[in-house]
Parts: sequence; structure tokens; C-alpha cells
Amino acid sequence: MDTQDKTILIIDKMDESRRRLAALLQECGHGAIQQAASLAEASTLIPGHLQEGTAAPELLLVDLNLLDQQPHDGAWPHLAGKAASATIPIILLVSDLNHAALQAGLPQGAMDVLRKPVHPVELRARIQCALARQAEIARNQSLHRQLDTAAMRLQHSRRHDDLTGLANRLFFDEFLDQEWRRCRRDQHPITLCLADLDFFKAYNSRQGREQGDACLQRVATILAATIKRPADLAARYSGDQFAIILTETPAEGGCAVAERLRRALAARQIPHPHSAVSPWLTLSCGIASLTPKAGTTVHDLTSQAERALFEAKHRGRNRLVCPGLRARPAPPS
Repeated sequence: MDTQDKTILIIDKMDESRRRLAALLQECGHGAIQQAASLAEASTLIPGHLQEGTAAPELLLVDLNLLDQQPHDGAWPHLAGKAASATIPIILLVSDLNHAALQAGLPQGAMDVLRKPVHPVELRARIQCALARQAEIARNQSLHRQLDTAAMRLQHSRRHDDLTGLANRLFFDEFLDQEWRRCRRDQHPITLCLADLDFFKAYNSRQGREQGDACLQRVATILAATIKRPADLAARYSGDQFAIILTETPAEGGCAVAERLRRALAARQIPHPHSAVSPWLTLSCGIASLTPKAGTTVHDLTSQAERALFEAKHRGRNRLVCPGLRARPAPPS
């Protein structure tokens, strides 16, 4: 590893000590050298408090005596913490290897100890070793971050539809089953709204797949904005069908949400020249609501919603249907 282009920060209270070490580093081929007379001053040179026009140090050489001078002011933990955050290795310079600060091991944040007076060959070797170890640590940290990101993306993809970003069918089924059991235990109603985009197959075939996907994404955005409560769920049910699960909500509440969705879609006025009911993109919605009881299953809820959706389409589309409630056609376009 070429270490000669690395910026090294010398931290020592004694001016003469800093000058001697700087001269020795220059003899070893290091030209980028910074100096600080205190731990606090050194902290200002590390990213986070970086001075304009000043290069960030990539290795710290710290006189161990500085740790004894003001042990309770927090300067060392602050410096060591900033160095760790910026992945900057620290080598301590010590005249006595029996120094009290070394009795229990290296102070927190330090990577190595170098005895004074410093020998040029040993100095060069220790610097090279410290930078190599720190580079390995940085690589491992980067790898862990990449693995964490990949794990989060995998978890997201398991729950979300790639195209729309809404919950996918797998998570929809899991969530509906969970909420059904909870509502059965607490004897609360649960409502399911199934929405189908009217004549979307014609839209997709005439406008093209790319435009069709963009349209589904716009609808998904409208749907996500329609859901007001964190406990509810919006999902892509299949193809051009969407679903809303409303927990602890009666049928009337489901109709209100579905109506809000339909009006929000109408307000966007997404052109649909191949629709038989409107010049704009519209939807039909089937709503079902049950309070789970013995002998009923979640399949009863989904079947009722699917039958209601079929009836909404059979009655001319662009309307809501809920068993027990009057069908609601859309206002004239």
C-alpha cells in the first residue's frame, strides 16, 4: 500500500516534539502533514468540523501524555469517536510502555502504540500496517452496509408490488388473515373493497404496455393517498385490480373510502379514449363487510367482495356495489 500520499495529523503539546516528528515523516516520504497542540484542536480538523481548504487527516499520531493532562474534559472520547466515525486510525506515541493509560490495554479508539524516540523504519511500518488495517475495516463496514441494504430490499420486495409500490398479493393475503382473526377475537367488523379499472385491457392494448404501467402507477399513488389510517392496507390485488382492507370498519365506512377513491381518480382526468363509459379512466368497486363469527371464514369476505365487483361491472361499471346497500353510480362526467 502506498501511504506517502496520506495526510497525517500529529497531535502533541510540545512544539519541538511535533517539529521533530514532522521532519521524520518527511524523511520517510510523507509530505501531507498537519499539526495540532491539543485534542480539541485536532477534533476541528476531522470531518464534521472540517475547516475550509483543509484536507482531512487519514491517520492520527497522538502523544499519550495528552490523555493525562485533562482526563475529565471529554476531549479524548470526542476525538476518538469522530476518528472512528470517519474511519481514521490512531497511533499513540509514548515514552514509557508502562504508562498508566496502557495498563488495562489500549485506550478506546487507539489502534497501536509507538515508542519514542521513533525509529524511521518502525514508523513507516506501523503507519503502513495501521492504514492497511483501517482499509480492511472500512471494506468490511461497506460490505455489511451492502448486505443490510440487500436484506431490506428483499424484505420490501417480499411485501410490495414491484410496479406500484403497494402491498403485493402475498402480503395482502397474510394481512387479511391476521386482521380477520383479530376482528373475530374482538368482534369488530372488517371491510374489503375490490376495485377494477374499467376497460383497462383496451387501454393497455391500444396505449401500449409502457403507458399501461405508468397508468397503474398513477392509480396506485391516488389509492395510497386515499388511505388515511395506518392500520388499513392498500394492495395490488391482481393485474388492474386493487384492494383496500379496512379494519374495524362497517360497510358504510368502506363505501365512503371507495367513493373518495373514485372521485379522486375522476379528478385526475386520466384520458381513456377506449372506454365505453367515460372519456376518462374510471373504476368499478365491490365492497363487502363482515363481523367474523363461528362458521365464517376470510374466504366469505373475499367472495362477497368479488361478487359485488362483478355486479358493479354488470350494472354498467363506474359505480360502487355493496351487499345490503344501494349501488352508487358515478355522477355524469
